[in-house]
This record gives sequence, structure tokens and C-alpha cells, in this order.
Amino acid sequence: MDRVVIGANEGLRFNAARIIAHGDRCEPLHGRDFYVQATLTGPLGETGRVIDFRTVRDALARFCATYMGRILVPLRNGALAVTREGDAWLVVHSSRRWTLPACDVTALEVSNPTNEVLAALLLDAVRDALRDDPEAGSLTALDVTVGDVEGIAQRVEPWSPGSPGAQVDARAEGML
Repeated sequence: MDRVVIGANEGLRFNAARIIAHGDRCEPLHGRDFYVQATLTGPLGETGRVIDFRTVRDALARFCATYMGRILVPLRNGALAVTREGDAWLVVHSSRRWTLPACDVTALEVSNPTNEVLAALLLDAVRDALRDDPEAGSLTALDVTVGDVEGIAQRVEPWSPGSPGAQVDARAEGML
């Protein structure tokens, strides 16, 4: 099998702020510079490649654009009270309180916007992009990475064009 790594040298990055809470502990609102990449495994096709890079590169770029400059707010975290009030989001954890402009917030149906959860969301985005790609049928595995200065989260799954996607798997594992 051959592997293709997409994104490692292409500057596919985004910066975002996030709120992460674990029970009675809540990290300060903090920003990160993230990078993304995808590794696809499969045999070389008749064209001498595993897959057309553009399909995956474009999916990675769209993912980065979606989260670039955003404040990531988790909606499924029992330690946080999150409500939308007109043109603002109100986030409360114990004695801490943030009022955030709605135009800057991406509210996510997740427990925390950790690198691991972002990797699961990225895997969904890449899977969706590959569903209609004729070369994707020969893939055997898909591996996505979301990294920042503190670490890397990878999500590796066997490829099946008809599979329901990573989000179902991530929910089963309690990530989302």
C-alpha cells in the first residue's frame, strides 16, 4: 500500500480561541494556532496516484476557513451554562463569565473543542469530500491530524465510502 500525506507542507492552518472545561476546572479562554493534515492509504491507481490531492487539500482548506479566527464554544458540556442572547453568547462556569459577540463564535455540539474532537470533525469533513470521488473507492485508510504547540491529535480509521463517518464513532466514544 502507498500513502499520501496532504497538508504537511501547504500551510493549512487556522487560529481559534476556545473554552475547555473539565468538571470544576475551566481553562482560561485561550487561542491556538492549529495545523491540519490528512494521510490516505491505498494502492496506486491507473493514473499512478493514490488519490487526487486537490479533493482532500480543498476539504482541509475549507475546514481551516470554517474555524479561522473563531471562538469555539462547546454546547454539550455540563460544567458550562451556554446561552445565546441576541447578538451575544453568554458562557458561565462557576464564578467565571464570558460575554462573546455572536459574530465571532462557532457554537459546537461537542463536550469540549479539544484537538481530539477537532480531529473527529476534520475526519467527517474529509470523508464528506471523498464520498463522490471515484478514486476514493480504492482507499483502505484515512488518517487526519490536528495539531498545535502542545500536541497532536490523530484520528485513524479504515476507509469505506459508505460508512456513516467519524461523528458517529466519536459520539460513541464520548468525544462529541
